[in-house]
Amino acid sequence: MSSKPRAKTRQENLQLLNTFEDTPNASRNILISTVKQMYSRGSIRTYKEAATLIKLAQNNEMAKFDERYNQIEAAANVKLAKQQAKEIKQEEAEDKLTVTEKNMSRYIVRVKNKKSELPTFELDFKNEYTDFNAAWKSGVVRLIKLAESRIEEKPNIKIVIGMEVIIIKPGEDGEDMKQQSMPTLCQNPFIAKKG
Repeated sequence: MSSKPRAKTRQENLQLLNTFEDTPNASRNILISTVKQMYSRGSIRTYKEAATLIKLAQNNEMAKFDERYNQIEAAANVKLAKQQAKEIKQEEAEDKLTVTEKNMSRYIVRVKNKKSELPTFELDFKNEYTDFNAAWKSGVVRLIKLAESRIEEKPNIKIVIGMEVIIIKPGEDGEDMKQQSMPTLCQNPFIAKKG
């Protein structure tokens, strides 16, 4: 059974790059240190590319160095642009998802006279319900949460539950449909006490 030699890690390759000798020219030494930093950050992806750039700088082959360096830099810019475009696309998708979630709620909550002793909370259902039980099941959890939050503010409250029923009757002989609104209130108010 033959085993493949272990690939060197980026840290080991960086140590190998540090073994390259400095040149007597300060500007070329700056270029060499820049190449090493780019390799450590990942802008230069392979050890071979980094070593080639360092050798070109050491041998003072600046035309070839510039050509290779510009290719690497252009590839890094393309990669960065793609990454930024992907992030923007994800943000847009999250924004659309948030809007979709808001539209998926079953009702709209309206609060009238919020600062007064007797605020009115209205739940406008987005769906049409054909019977009372379905509408009650859909809204009772939210009503309980509203009542709990109000009890936190004021320990003794009176809760009156009412509803507005809209009856739609089809018209006769192609007439428009008629809507009739009927507000109703519970006859006995509920007394809620904290504790």
